[in-house]
Amino acid sequence: MSIRDATVEMPDILPVRNVLVSVYEKEGLGDLVPGLLDANPKVMFYSTGGTYRIISGILDDKASDHLLTVEDYTGVPEMEGGLVKTLVPHVHAGLLGENNNPKHQDYMKTLSLRFVHAETGEPIDISKVGEGDYIPVKAVMAKHPVVSMDLVVVNLYDFETAISKPDTTPEKARGHIDIGGPTMVRAAAKNFMNTTVVIDPNDYERLLDEIKEVGGITFETRFDLAKKVFATTAGYDAAISKHLETLTAGDFRKMYKFEGGR
Repeated sequence: MSIRDATVEMPDILPVRNVLVSVYEKEGLGDLVPGLLDANPKVMFYSTGGTYRIISGILDDKASDHLLTVEDYTGVPEMEGGLVKTLVPHVHAGLLGENNNPKHQDYMKTLSLRFVHAETGEPIDISKVGEGDYIPVKAVMAKHPVVSMDLVVVNLYDFETAISKPDTTPEKARGHIDIGGPTMVRAAAKNFMNTTVVIDPNDYERLLDEIKEVGGITFETRFDLAKKVFATTAGYDAAISKHLETLTAGDFRKMYKFEGGR
């Protein structure tokens, strides 16, 4: 990564066209999703797991035109246990890319290319290509090209509530350490010039009011919400660190079998 000064013009008021939604706390989606659709009849939502199912129900017969799973969008299946859903270049290019930076936009277009058989147009399964086989290939734009995420709506697994339960084992606590959520919100918050990130459902009404009033989200609001993200993730990591300090490696050894175990 290179550190540099701003080199391109940034938007003052950012319209909301593409929205990435992946939330632990589902409260407020019933107002946010219809509100965004009313503001922009062409808005697209990209979502995961339980959030996807909630939004699909909210949109009802409009879901097919306005909602994609992140897996369909990226073409990358998630790992067992719901892992690695959003930790892919398709998502993070859309979070970190600058709208008016030609090099960033060219990168996103390159990510959008898919390789197919030049004669049949069928996708090429590299795993089935034998050594020395010749297959004519061509690059085509994917059905769902990489897009800039104008709005990122994400909140994190409630780690502190999880560890406060009396039946919480060290392994259950470890499982509640959110990776994808903090990574997404930190990326989007860093790019507050081009992306809005909201981590608190209490801010949904504020966003909708501003979009209705000025047609998008102002720079001042994007900056304000970005600060809130970093304050939240700092507290989140501190809570994890504090809890892990109460444990020892032995607490985990009681739960696992180790190769060449003791």
